[in-house]
Amino acid sequence: MKSNYGFNVWIKHKDGTEETRHNVTEIHYNYPSAIRTVVGVQVAFESDIHGTGGTIPLSRIVEFEAVLAKKKEKDY
Repeated sequence: MKSNYGFNVWIKHKDGTEETRHNVTEIHYNYPSAIRTVVGVQVAFESDIHGTGGTIPLSRIVEFEAVLAKKKEKDY
């Protein structure tokens, strides 16, 4: 049986920066939070594998791509 390592998610931001979040197990579009009224729609990227996650306002994202992770990375 193959192990589930989630997704590696590449994110391109409107300011030109890029990042990769590793072993993401959940992606939530239109994530509800207390600051939603200030920043608008958010996308949450969570990793049960690393026990962490975070949100990014959709207005700051140009695009993101999720591909199956082949191993557990050291860092999220």
